Amino acid sequence: MATDAETRKVWEEQIEHTLNSKNGEKYTLLRSNQLVGAALVIFAKSSIVDEIRNVESAIKKTGIMGIAGNKGAVAIRMDYGDTSFCFLAAHFASGQSNVDDRNNDFRTINEGLRFLRGKTIDSHDNIIWVSDFNYRVSMTNLEAREYAYQGNIEALLNHDQLIREMKRGNVFKGYKEGLISFLPTYKYDVGTDIYDTSEKQRIPGWTDRILFKGEQLKQIQYNRAELYTSDHRPVFAIFDADIITLDNEAKSKLQKEIYQSLSSIEVKTSPPELPKRKMTAPLPASKDPLVDILIDVSLDSITPPPPSSDTKKWWEDSEGLPKADKTRVSTRNPFDDLL
Repeated sequence: MATDAETRKVWEEQIEHTLNSKNGEKYTLLRSNQLVGAALVIFAKSSIVDEIRNVESAIKKTGIMGIAGNKGAVAIRMDYGDTSFCFLAAHFASGQSNVDDRNNDFRTINEGLRFLRGKTIDSHDNIIWVSDFNYRVSMTNLEAREYAYQGNIEALLNHDQLIREMKRGNVFKGYKEGLISFLPTYKYDVGTDIYDTSEKQRIPGWTDRILFKGEQLKQIQYNRAELYTSDHRPVFAIFDADIITLDNEAKSKLQKEIYQSLSSIEVKTSPPELPKRKMTAPLPASKDPLVDILIDVSLDSITPPPPSSDTKKWWEDSEGLPKADKTRVSTRNPFDDLL
């Protein structure tokens, strides 16, 4: 697909015409977007459009320094009822041996693509990638072509890079792929059933794949379409999905009941009354002071000292200071009476 939006619009019109040319329910274009050659177009039955909301689109580039836009992904998300969906069309790094680059493309998109309010790809109940991941088959060209012409799909899949990287946990953790029961879809001489005879002699493989994740999704078909207008054979899948729809009337009623229940509870604004402290009887008077070195000073004996002057300072001659009554000093332990 060309990089301009006009080509995408031609596809949109053709798809809509095809969908609505048959007797049955009509379809409406919900949203479309494009990143260079990767385009994503979402149609829905016109009868359910009112139940679909929060339709958003986002892109994430993975090209040169993340700005060139020659590789990356375009995504569209939506809520159908109370079930969320995220669809992605991606184009990963090409090249037979560039597995690490493709893995990095996945991580860049999966971690960096954002919708409004911070929603990520993994924020959704159901996720479907329909993409040219560019993962190849790691074997010689001669071996791969031999197996392909023999129809030995299993032998080829044993060397499929995407299956290997998923098993190692390097990409698409938690995702599934339907059983591949069709021949490699890449690369053909355009208009023929002959694998690439150009100078590059690309090794046959499955570059275009459909991966999905979601408890509500069940894949019921996964196959390739025999169209000859490209050097790729397109792949397609059909899913059943369980849609959760909340009873908004019952939800509103329950919320109202909870609010009324909480409103009827008395909230005390004053702190609880603390228990009164119990008063204990004073200890019995002792004949002697409790401190054995206490010096008793009689307040009655205190008289103010005379005023000081330049020649006389009362704090130096101790005149007028109270005298300690050492006769009342006790040296025994006052607690002996309590034993």
